[in-house]
Amino acid sequence: MNCSKAAELPESYTRYLINGLREDFDMPGVPIRIYLRSSDNPFANKKKKR
Repeated sequence: MNCSKAAELPESYTRYLINGLREDFDMPGVPIRIYLRSSDNPFANKKKKR
């Protein structure tokens, strides 16, 4: 999963996602790992046009 600020994502939200996947796909007790990766923002250094 790519996100803009992976380090700032609360652990509680990751648990929420995992529990939601288990419930939606009827997989109780199945270990699920989510790897969060930060991607480079290609627009970070560009100026705004007005």
